[in-house]
Amino acid sequence: MTDRELLQQALDALEKHVHEYETIQAIKTRLEPQKKEWVRLTDKEMFDCLVQTDYAAVRLPLGLKLFAEFIEAKLKEKNG
Repeated sequence: MTDRELLQQALDALEKHVHEYETIQAIKTRLEPQKKEWVRLTDKEMFDCLVQTDYAAVRLPLGLKLFAEFIEAKLKEKNG
């Protein structure tokens, strides 16, 4: 085998490993937990939760809204 053929064989082997490395890195990246942006509840979503516990509710009282916002803030703090 000539030097050129040996070099080509070595290059082919390296290219295969580089491709495998890139594939492995892509899989590792895909397996990492995805970080989602924190999304707050809307007033309507808070009201919908209230209605599930109090069918007679017709509005979201300010005190319950503030309570829900404090819970959201604590969850955000705990879950990063």
